[in-house]
Amino acid sequence: NFNISVSDDKYPSVDSIVRSAVAECNSKTDGSEYAKALWLHDWLLEQLEYDKTLKWSSAESALTRELGTCQSYESAYAKLLTAAGIENSETRDTYDGHTWNAMKLDGQWYQTDCTWDDSSDNWYSFDQRHLYFGLTDELMAIAHPGHSKIYTTDTYATRSTSLADNYFVRTGDAAKWAKAYSDRIQKNLDAGKTEF
Repeated sequence: NFNISVSDDKYPSVDSIVRSAVAECNSKTDGSEYAKALWLHDWLLEQLEYDKTLKWSSAESALTRELGTCQSYESAYAKLLTAAGIENSETRDTYDGHTWNAMKLDGQWYQTDCTWDDSSDNWYSFDQRHLYFGLTDELMAIAHPGHSKIYTTDTYATRSTSLADNYFVRTGDAAKWAKAYSDRIQKNLDAGKTEF
C-alpha cells in the first residue's frame, strides 16, 4: 500500500470535501442534529451513484469518484456525520451482506440506509429518497431480515426504538403514505390476491 498526495484544487482531498459539505450544511440548516443529518444525507445522494461493477467500496471512492457500493455510502455518510458532530456507528448485516448507518439524534439512535434511499422511484408522486431515514431496528429488519438476528442480541449497542426523528414523522408525510398504501393494499385484497 502507498499513498499519493496531490496538491491541486481540481482534485480535492476527502477531508476538504467533507469540510466543505459540512460548512455548507451548517450555513443552510438550523443547526439541529436532525436538520444536519437530513441535509448531509440528501447532499450525499446528490453526489453519489451506486457502483454496479462493485469496484469502489470506500468513503474515498464515494467522495472523489462519486461511485460506490453500500460500504461507500455508509462510510462516506459516517465521515460527514462525524465532521458535523453527530454520533454514529456502522450497522453491518452479515446475514444479508449489507451495511448502513446508525446515528444518534437528540439522544436517540436511528437506522438510516443511504444506499437504499438513493432511488429515483416516484410511487404515488412521493419522493422515495427518505424511506430509510430515521428508522427503528424493527422497521429496518423488514427491509433487511438479517438485521433481526443482530439487533435482538444483548451486545447490540445502537438499539433504535424511536420514530421521533423519522423523516415521515417529522415532515408529517406519514399520513399521506399510509393513505396511498392502504388504497393499494385494499385493491389487491379486493382482487382476491393473497400475496403482493
